[in-house]
Amino acid sequence: MYKIEIDNDVKVVLITVGGYFNEEQGKELINEYKKVVKEIKPKQYSLILDPSSLKSSYSDIESTIRNAFKLFIKAGFKEIIIIEKESFLDEMNLGKIEKKIFLSVIKIIPSLEEALKQISG
Repeated sequence: MYKIEIDNDVKVVLITVGGYFNEEQGKELINEYKKVVKEIKPKQYSLILDPSSLKSSYSDIESTIRNAFKLFIKAGFKEIIIIEKESFLDEMNLGKIEKKIFLSVIKIIPSLEEALKQISG
């Protein structure tokens, strides 16, 4: 299950991913995401990814997640925030350099409420 929401007032794109997510849903999410990005100016928006209710293991959807993050970064959002699912980053098995690059671009915030507070100032 996934949902993409745009809040034009706060300038946020919120992607919520949950349940037992699979590769097919990942492809659908990426296709919908591409349509959404065409409708906005990403440099004016923050992207929040909330995988907090995700039940799939990272290894089950590794290629989908890596492809999605490449697209997110390439779009040029003002900022990218992940709502930290316990051990999500650890499960990604990033090398030291990958992790450093990842963390230089993406912020990890413990809750959606805190992420929205940070964005709205």
